[in-house]
Amino acid sequence: MQRTRSSTSRPGTAPLFALAVTVAAGLASNGCWGESFSSLEAPTSGAGGMPITAGVTGATTGTASTVGNAATTGTTGGVVGSTTAETLSTTSMGGGTGTVTGTSTTSALSSSPLGDNCQQLRLPANRDILIWGMSPDDNYDFRGLGEDLLEVWQYGSSSKRVLLRFEIYLNTPAEWTVAAAYLELQALLVDSYGGRLNLHRMQKDWEERVANWNVATTNQPWSTPGGDFESEPFSGLDFTPAMQETIAVWDVTTEVQRVHAGGENYGWMLKEAGEPAEGNLLKYAFPGRDTQDAAQVVPTLAIHFCN
Repeated sequence: MQRTRSSTSRPGTAPLFALAVTVAAGLASNGCWGESFSSLEAPTSGAGGMPITAGVTGATTGTASTVGNAATTGTTGGVVGSTTAETLSTTSMGGGTGTVTGTSTTSALSSSPLGDNCQQLRLPANRDILIWGMSPDDNYDFRGLGEDLLEVWQYGSSSKRVLLRFEIYLNTPAEWTVAAAYLELQALLVDSYGGRLNLHRMQKDWEERVANWNVATTNQPWSTPGGDFESEPFSGLDFTPAMQETIAVWDVTTEVQRVHAGGENYGWMLKEAGEPAEGNLLKYAFPGRDTQDAAQVVPTLAIHFCN
């Protein structure tokens, strides 16, 4: 049954946090990874990512992360809560708390609060798009007009879903492992009735400028309208209205570990847990990777490598 909800206004906008993220330059000079990257090669097609020596360009959050323990962040069932955009709280893998202060630098690789033997790699999405059941043949990739918003709706067969993909680096030194990984999205709009947003592994590749509710790539329809994805989510997050204007954080450690080990990486789908069976109009919105608003934070994947 559909219901009427009170409108929730979107926070005001301000100017862009856009920082160039480059990995290649400085890795050798800062000594974080030694000389083992000199012979790295790109993975084969369909594998999870690229060697870490390749350059990455995009935007990152305006400040570095703060990592806290589960007791202070309210982590339950592998799900991390949300915090303000200025200070990001996630689950500590080693117990205790630590803080990284100051603004982000031009290097995506930085010290990790998980310990002196760890490094944090912060990556912007390399693809993102929303698909909409009400307009199944329209592509909603940002083309420089209006706002770049990733919207998730629960509205039965007229729901909106978000597709995200990150280039996850594969060829790290053998002694370095993925200790933790978190997806960070800035919640611009959270429905006043709350809800739960789940992450599902995509099962088919898709093109950012082509994909819609019906097709994945040019002349290649989804097996089922709405996208080919695993029905069982690998991570989920319960939302409350208080999470608006905060950074929402999903624990994606096991999924990133799988991709880092060479698993396929077609990206993830973000959808409301109750759709399409439920037809309540629940709305959520997050900035896309091409946002033109300086105060907004692009979708970011934070990976902590430890040896």
